[in-house]
Amino acid sequence: MIWKIAKKEFLLNLMTFKFTVGTILCVILVSFFVPILAKDYQQRLKEYNENITANEAELRKVMVYKNILPTIYRPPNILSVFSEGVEKRLGTSAKISNMEVPEINATSDEINPYMSMFPDMDVSLILRIVFSALALLVAYNVI
Repeated sequence: MIWKIAKKEFLLNLMTFKFTVGTILCVILVSFFVPILAKDYQQRLKEYNENITANEAELRKVMVYKNILPTIYRPPNILSVFSEGVEKRLGTSAKISNMEVPEINATSDEINPYMSMFPDMDVSLILRIVFSALALLVAYNVI
């Protein structure tokens, strides 16, 4: 019995104006932010390929492998088109040496270190905000 009531309320909420506006807003925001993040991904992929090419050219030039300090590069995440996460805050490269443990170089481009607490504007953040507002609007008249 409780499932029938819940199903009825769910279907009634699907047909409301608030849900329609929220869905349209989500589609508009995704279609606005995905091309921007896709261009950013293409730029990071291009930098990654250039770094790999430069690393391979340096490897071909050296005669004795003891004299080289290779750098490994982390490829950009494919799903960063939708959500960047901590990918920009992490480093993308690490130097390998026989004298020390390799560490990923963390990027610290920001002047203020407290700015890293705030999330970057990406699709997942926008959708979380819109879905939270939509959940509040839909649940407003339920009780």
